[in-house]
Amino acid sequence: MKRDLPDYFWIKPEHREVHDALLNWARVVRDNANGPRCAPIFRHYRAVEEWFEPGAAHEKPAPIRPLEGWRMEQSVSKLPEKERAAVRWHYVYTRVQPWRMARKLAVHQTALLDLVHRGRAMLTNRGRLA
Repeated sequence: MKRDLPDYFWIKPEHREVHDALLNWARVVRDNANGPRCAPIFRHYRAVEEWFEPGAAHEKPAPIRPLEGWRMEQSVSKLPEKERAAVRWHYVYTRVQPWRMARKLAVHQTALLDLVHRGRAMLTNRGRLA
């Protein structure tokens, strides 16, 4: 029996801007939860840019914008319960499997994706973009 599960990586075109803001928010929240960025033993660590030539085939990650991330945290915390949990799962708790989160929220996996889309739409409609 083949299951038709949703593509959790699909983003609606009108949600691109809020998606980028939520990615920044997730990086801010995850970095803050894990404490300092590196242990003292790695104080002489060299950045990726020092190892590769400029113009190489790698892409530098976007810089983290902490103030915008914390503003987004305030906005996400004001979402309705299920949408808030779905958005947090999608961006912050990425290692939790979709079926586990769907079970926790008592929804089907397809409805879980709908909750994520609704959460993004609510953030966009409320003008909460950081």
